[in-house]
Formats: sequence, structure tokens, C-alpha cells
Amino acid sequence: MLFAGIVAVGNGRFSSPAINPLANAESEAMRIHLRYLSNTLEQFVLFFVGSLILSTFLDTYSIKLIPILASLFVFGRIAFWIGYLKEPIERAFGLGVTLYPTIAVLIYDAYRVLFVNS
Repeated sequence: MLFAGIVAVGNGRFSSPAINPLANAESEAMRIHLRYLSNTLEQFVLFFVGSLILSTFLDTYSIKLIPILASLFVFGRIAFWIGYLKEPIERAFGLGVTLYPTIAVLIYDAYRVLFVNS
């Protein structure tokens, strides 16, 4: 999803006056793509760290949780982007689908590190 955002911004810049990022010539759609890209990078860092730590606690049966979480992340990012392009308030569903599972994973990771493995 991060790569898709980079492609959208790059293609948008290449075919518009916004090719110079210092010219402040971005369209509203371009500004949304830039904000999507920034938010996706932030969300991905949290998701990646949480999933990496989580994977150390899972057994061979439970490791199936990682692709499920990754699928939720991708679905959430797509919903966030589409919602943002339609109406900024409509990005909330996608943000929730991305953020809440990540928060749950980070809380579980912290619990395991602080209380179970000590």
C-alpha cells in the first residue's frame, strides 16, 4: 500500500505543475494522496514492529494470524484511501480497520514482554 501511494504521488506530479514540489501547485487529490502516503507510512511502522514482535510469540499453528493481520491492514488502507478521496470523514472506517488491530497487537506484545516473559 505504501508503494501504491508513492506511485500515485509520482504519477500525479509527473503530469502536472506539481512536478516541482516547492511550487505549491498540488491539486486537492494530490494533497490527499500525500496525506494518505504519510499516514500509511506511520501506520506501517507500527504494524510492522507489532507484527514482528508478535511473530516471536506465536507457535506454528498461530502464526497464521500474521497474514490475516496483513490482509486487514491492506483492506483498511484501501478503504481509508477511497474514503478520503470521496469525503475526508469517510476515511474513518479504513483508519479503524488498520489502527485497532495494530493497537491490539501492540498491547498484547507489551503484555507478553512485560509480564509473561519476565
